[in-house]
Amino acid sequence: MTLGRFFRLFIPLYLGCIPLVVVAVSKTSIIAAYGEKAHENILGIALGIFAAGCITPPAIILWRLFGGGKTGMFHFWGRGKKARAIIETGRPAMAEILQSNEKSGGLVITLNEQPLMNLLLRIEDGESPPYELSIDAIVARTDVPYFQPGRRIPVKLDAAGGRHAVFDAERWDAMQKEHIKNDGWTEHDRVLLEEKGNDAIVKIIGIKDTGLSRDFLPVVKLLFEVSLSGKSPYRAERELALDEEKIKLIGASAGKSFRARVHPHDREKVRIDFEKPA
Repeated sequence: MTLGRFFRLFIPLYLGCIPLVVVAVSKTSIIAAYGEKAHENILGIALGIFAAGCITPPAIILWRLFGGGKTGMFHFWGRGKKARAIIETGRPAMAEILQSNEKSGGLVITLNEQPLMNLLLRIEDGESPPYELSIDAIVARTDVPYFQPGRRIPVKLDAAGGRHAVFDAERWDAMQKEHIKNDGWTEHDRVLLEEKGNDAIVKIIGIKDTGLSRDFLPVVKLLFEVSLSGKSPYRAERELALDEEKIKLIGASAGKSFRARVHPHDREKVRIDFEKPA
């Protein structure tokens, strides 16, 4: 919701002021022409119009938040009759987040400390050329780091034109189960690494976003080069679920080297100590 759209909500209030102002300015003329009783009746009508103008903006805002229509702030999350219909009968698609803006037009709106965000999505449904779609939705504060540009999320589109999208939670859960698996480390591996692991130097090459998440944290792929004493360096990678602050810290470490331990039987299993620069 832009600042301009927000102020347009109050147009009924502005219009409701006009009859009240006209009656106040013309009080003497009305009384002289029609009498005191007529002025009171006209004033009562003007006050009623003004009251209706006062009630209309919050009513519209509440309807947008909770009404369940296609413009509702929870529509994207499948709340409301129309959203449930899209989930049941809509066609599947993927959406790439191009922009996510909490301060749309300089205005910040929150509900129970959860921000209203505008998401600009690039829709790919496999049937028509990719197109952009703007969505207003309340996003949980803890999920805001995930809804950032570059992320890809599954959605369902309405059958009539595909101009309304709803988050496909069922397919999202299936994607996570399919792609985010256990890292392959067992407790025995960790003991072996501690007791018989080989000391090594790891150089951080970079970090890549996988577009996936685990336990509400974005999953990234860490790329690094491992140097073991007396052996040629080799490259390895590992997927990690990290919060945004750790991702930034590791990303800033690209090109730097750290001490590490390598599994005695599986050189792909490496524990990097980011608190010990090499």
